Amino acid sequence: SHWVVFDSVRTQAQEFESLAELDSSSVFAPSAARADLPSMLQRAAEYIQVNKPGPTELWICSDLQSGDWRPGDGNWRLFRDTMAAMPQSVRVHLLAYPDRPAVDRGVWVQQAERTVQFRENRQEYVLKLSFRIHRTGGENYPDETIPAQLTIDGVTSELPIVLSGAVTEITQQEIPLPDHRRQGWGSIALPADECPSNDVFYFVYAEPPPRRVVLVTENAEPNRALEIAAAIAPDGITPSEVQRLRPDQVDSLELAGTAAVLWQAPLPDADTARILQRYVEQGGQLMFFPPTQLLQTDGADQGQFMGVQWRGWRSEQNALVENWRSDEDLLAATQSGMGLPLGALQIRGFATLQAGESSVPLATLGGGNPLLLKVPTTAGGVYFCTLSPDPRYSSLAENGIVLYVVLQRMIQRGQQSMQLSQQRTAGWADPTSASWRQVAGPPTALSSEFAAQPGVYQAGDRLLAINRPEEEDRWEILDDATVDPLFEGIPLDRLEQSAGSLAGIVREIWRLFLFSMIAAMLVEAILSMPRRPTSAA
Repeated sequence: SHWVVFDSVRTQAQEFESLAELDSSSVFAPSAARADLPSMLQRAAEYIQVNKPGPTELWICSDLQSGDWRPGDGNWRLFRDTMAAMPQSVRVHLLAYPDRPAVDRGVWVQQAERTVQFRENRQEYVLKLSFRIHRTGGENYPDETIPAQLTIDGVTSELPIVLSGAVTEITQQEIPLPDHRRQGWGSIALPADECPSNDVFYFVYAEPPPRRVVLVTENAEPNRALEIAAAIAPDGITPSEVQRLRPDQVDSLELAGTAAVLWQAPLPDADTARILQRYVEQGGQLMFFPPTQLLQTDGADQGQFMGVQWRGWRSEQNALVENWRSDEDLLAATQSGMGLPLGALQIRGFATLQAGESSVPLATLGGGNPLLLKVPTTAGGVYFCTLSPDPRYSSLAENGIVLYVVLQRMIQRGQQSMQLSQQRTAGWADPTSASWRQVAGPPTALSSEFAAQPGVYQAGDRLLAINRPEEEDRWEILDDATVDPLFEGIPLDRLEQSAGSLAGIVREIWRLFLFSMIAAMLVEAILSMPRRPTSAA
């Protein structure tokens, strides 16, 4: 027999000649990475298609969490089509562990920010820590006090936390820091329960980078609102710099250390576009606004950036915002659930765009015209806003709230990309992680798999905190009605077990063993039958 494993950490198949070799391997070691099951199954199907083995058994071990299965992913159809075209027999066995833990507490850190405060004419540095603790496994959650372990830069102390209801929010917990400490790390650990993977959360903090914004424009007056909204920090203390440039003044040196670029000018030429793309690839944030030329001539801007082009300007009194994404990105609702007042905007004209199908409208106007468009990128952010900040064409400046929140979120994301400390979500094993140094986390983690293991790591002059995806805490379990159609036309055996139970596997192996014994006995019986005597001619 030949054993091949596809997991959520490694991009390549892991091959083993025996079960003993597989059992001693680290391939089944726990990780914090989310499983991309449709992608893993398609990789398995392609492996079978290329290597052409004989009859194959495909085993899936899963807790049936929706975030791992992604029923709407296009790879499911590709997997079914690939399996249907195979000449050999392939049987799928689903070993499911769908039981939720009877009692589960999980912690998630929302903010770990090093800030400066002024008290009695003295400057002090504090760590502002915001986190939540959720409880699952029941309908009624009595109040209880738990002893959490708070670690800051290797020093651990007990933090009593009173839990009330299903979710408890701890906001802006202030922890004094030494004045000389520019960056550091920490963790919050809850008492052990049935699901240890969400009992610990790691975080890092650092001195925030400068709040620097570049405004590219050919006409400063209509963009006064952009300049003011970008210059005022949310805390009212942190100094901000907004530098105004002409398009021909933009170069890589000018963009160094810049959190966000606001572009209200004709789209950049090829050379400048390459500079902006490199800036975005390094985590920079870039937003385009309709150029003055477009408003005055109502003609298309002949330039394009990352497949997006201004088509023209449409004057329309009382245009309405039809819908917007309030669940994520720049227009997301606040933590308290309050949405941004986009519906209150007064719109007297807007630009129209030509964009590729992969671009995502975050807000749309009547008729499906985008108000805010996001261009897909591997890093950083690129956005097109079709409203002008000029008060003659919209109340974007007068209303103020929407513009201010959007720009501040962009600036914050740009600053995070420049920070010496970063929060990351566990994912595929990163070959560069072999050079990282583990500061905190499971001691059994392999250096080649640090990117998939929870903990704190030193990568050059940066501190990285790796944690599980947030979706892992939701416990959205798929039912049979959702799972079965994913394997339509594919032979599927389903075994449901409790964690730690091997009864179903033993029964399945015993069934296969029994069929093999019956077949062997039949062959032996046939071979043992006396031959008929040959009759004489």
